Amino acid sequence: KVYYDNDADFNLLKGKKIGYIFNQHGSARTFWEALEKETAKALDPAVIERVYKDNTWAPAPSAEIERLVEKTDYVLVGVGA
Repeated sequence: KVYYDNDADFNLLKGKKIGYIFNQHGSARTFWEALEKETAKALDPAVIERVYKDNTWAPAPSAEIERLVEKTDYVLVGVGA
């Protein structure tokens, strides 16, 4: 199920299971580390699941994406992931 709402309350994500997909590109690592730290602090997720790609140019493996779909409530995806 995909939910779109421009006026959605960010607080609705508190305590939920979060996933991250990140391509580990060097130009974004500092930002991504800060993003994960701040979302964890602000949202206190029940579960954190990650897919960190080994190859910045290739798509994330389908099996890894399916794993995140099954184990999380929502996923933050880095550009190019």
